[in-house]
Amino acid sequence: MIRRLLDLLAGGIASWLLLWRLLGDLNGWLALANAWVFWILLIGMPAGVAAFVRRSRWLALGWLIGLSAFFWKNFHRHLGWRTPPPMAGAPTADRLTIFSANMLNIPRDLTDAVETIRRLDADILLFQEAIDSHVNQLRPGLAAAYPYACWVPYLPTDMGLGVASRCPFAVTGFWQNVGLEPYALRISLALPGGPLDIYCIHFISPNHEIRRLGPTLLLHIREQQILTILGEIAPRDRPALVAGDWNSTEGADSYRWTSAQLTDGWLEGGAGPGWTWPRTLKAEQPRSFVPLLRLDYLFHTGRTRGRAVTVESMQIITAPRIGSDHCPLLAHVAVAPQTQ
Repeated sequence: MIRRLLDLLAGGIASWLLLWRLLGDLNGWLALANAWVFWILLIGMPAGVAAFVRRSRWLALGWLIGLSAFFWKNFHRHLGWRTPPPMAGAPTADRLTIFSANMLNIPRDLTDAVETIRRLDADILLFQEAIDSHVNQLRPGLAAAYPYACWVPYLPTDMGLGVASRCPFAVTGFWQNVGLEPYALRISLALPGGPLDIYCIHFISPNHEIRRLGPTLLLHIREQQILTILGEIAPRDRPALVAGDWNSTEGADSYRWTSAQLTDGWLEGGAGPGWTWPRTLKAEQPRSFVPLLRLDYLFHTGRTRGRAVTVESMQIITAPRIGSDHCPLLAHVAVAPQTQ
């Protein structure tokens, strides 16, 4: 019985791996499996060895070497052996600390969360799932330290986006699908060294109204949202940051599209796996949990604009006082002076 189960597990993983490499996120169901690619490969190594060793030691060894090499090539950064580079850069660079958090759309007392956020001392705060109840607490709680703000709660689905800043900014873009909550808000800063665009994003979740929309339609909506924002960034001649809840992992096609155009800030300035979800289990009376997936990102335009962007350091905030099922991100970013 155990041998048969191991055969089924190894065969299923081999079939899934073939589909993932050949078809990518073909539909919503495959995309949901692909999101767990790190863990599927990790389970697949011993499962395959155990299934094949009784038939052929060479077959088992080949499976172990092949899958291990594939795993290492794609996911060695998850193992925590990489350390972030030391903070460096031109002394005249504009430096900003960016905080990004999915606040979880459950009404609750945010007194502790506001205090934690203020202690982090970031320059720009980006919020996802900033519902009306959250906004009514965040706005007064942060106003003294962050006098410039834009809040966009979306009442029909109890969602929303928000930005609070120590620096003055202009809202230069806003994106929303008809009948769904807004998924992107762009602000533009006039920094001493030149302009900078910052996108606060929250791409649609794989389980948002899944009974009505289904996993494949949700996948296509999320992919189109990501492509829309990438299409907005491409023609603009200024550096840009895109941060928030992407609701997809590094196993997704959309991650490959994004990383082909933008730089993943975590690979520059982070250390370890960068997993942000789930921080808690259960919406009511949440319990702490160890994050298993990376859903929250900060991408930027790197050296593709006249002003180079660098993430000098980046960390996952695990403070339970935020009270969300996502861990927030805190990134120290440098934007170099304009090059001629």
